[in-house]
Amino acid sequence: RRVLFRSNANTAAVLNGTAVVTPLVGDDVAVAGNGKGTFANKNVGTGKAVTVSGFTLLGSDAGNYQLLQPTGMTADITAADLQVTGVGAANMVYNANTTATLTGTAQVAPLASDVVTLSSGSASAAFADKNVGTGKPVTATGYALTGSDAGNYSLVQPTGLTANISQLDVQITGVSANSRAYNGNTTASLTGTAALSALAGDVVSVDASGAAGTFADKNIGTGKAVTATGYTLTGSDAGNYNPMQPIGLSANINMATLLISGITVNNKTYDGNTNA
Repeated sequence: RRVLFRSNANTAAVLNGTAVVTPLVGDDVAVAGNGKGTFANKNVGTGKAVTVSGFTLLGSDAGNYQLLQPTGMTADITAADLQVTGVGAANMVYNANTTATLTGTAQVAPLASDVVTLSSGSASAAFADKNVGTGKPVTATGYALTGSDAGNYSLVQPTGLTANISQLDVQITGVSANSRAYNGNTTASLTGTAALSALAGDVVSVDASGAAGTFADKNIGTGKAVTATGYTLTGSDAGNYNPMQPIGLSANINMATLLISGITVNNKTYDGNTNA
């Protein structure tokens, strides 16, 4: 019979079926023994010759026969899967590409005393897409086997790898604060065109519709710090960025003019001076 057999680093072949003989009519002869099969070598191959031995005859007429072991037996030895383990993937900050960094020490566990070495020189990893997310699947490739027994294995690249891509902080610039007269509140007006520096090819712009500025207090002063809030991002890649509100803003709150009213002047008769 021709059977499929997976490499296990030895030459033993598994026999199946029921061994029978056809003696002459009326003779008491049957097959006995535990037959065993042996490949010429342990290595992967198709249609490999298998030598069978171990069958014997029993019965009162067994001595009249010379038993021939099964011949013409072939089978395949297919490569055994060899899983790469010990590898992880590192979290990263969004950088507009899918390249992932592998961590750990890659290793394999070949059978018995097989001479197999894992090569990591061409190993690489990639996220399925460039976008921010947690627990994102990472595909590792490029690991290879060397050594005299490498051909007997089918290398399985690392599996189950995941990592996070977190948002990239991006500073909003181009904004300043206007000085104004004291008005009893802390509101500051902002001016300029808000901008940011996105990574090449990304579609991101600043939305200033909800922007606002605030002085630390209402009182007059020069170079008073102004806090800007409310700037957001729009565009297909906006979710990959964390907008950092404008910083370093300052402006003056000047004294308000306060006009005295409610006063009138009396007419008078000339008295030689300017007093009113």
